[in-house]
Amino acid sequence: MVLGVCLKGINAINFGSKIDFIFEFLPQLAFMLATFGYMITLIFIKWTLNFEGEASSGAPSIIN
Repeated sequence: MVLGVCLKGINAINFGSKIDFIFEFLPQLAFMLATFGYMITLIFIKWTLNFEGEASSGAPSIIN
């Protein structure tokens, strides 16, 4: 997915299409990085916190 978005940006630069670069490539890149960055942050938080003192049986699910 990252490769496809990066290739789209390279094509926009190569063909000199500033509109495609600004209004397609940059929003796609920002949305993708924000979504995956948020999930990666949640995974690292889940790995580093200690859930043994909680009343529940274990660590909460990331998906829910």
